[in-house]
Amino acid sequence: MASLVCAAARIVHVRSRVAELRSSFRGLSLSSSSSVAMPCLFSARTTQPSLQAPAKLLPIQPVVAAGYKLKTHKASAKRFSVTGSGKIVRRQAGRQHLLRKKNAKRKNRLSGKTDVDRSDWQNVLGALPYLKAMK
Repeated sequence: MASLVCAAARIVHVRSRVAELRSSFRGLSLSSSSSVAMPCLFSARTTQPSLQAPAKLLPIQPVVAAGYKLKTHKASAKRFSVTGSGKIVRRQAGRQHLLRKKNAKRKNRLSGKTDVDRSDWQNVLGALPYLKAMK
């Protein structure tokens, strides 16, 4: 019997704590909070358990802090950049080695930057979540 009294006191304490937390996170809206519910088996006035079916369900709103930070892939951050118009650019391939057999015109053409193809944008944006590219 004493364990039931302790359990009832814990439930009342948890409900009061949840009410405090709800008031502190008033601006936070969670769409999944309506699907989680807890049956009210004990009333605040009595410590006796209810033998009847629960009269009402009290929703419990999960407490969530601000969203998680996403990590930037640092090697990708060094390889890609964004133009003023929002396009993602990269270096041309073929300018690292074996330069003796390439003529000057070809080396100059490979020295510039080129746009990343639109089919590869999702891969780049996945590695660089905070890149300010036009989506």
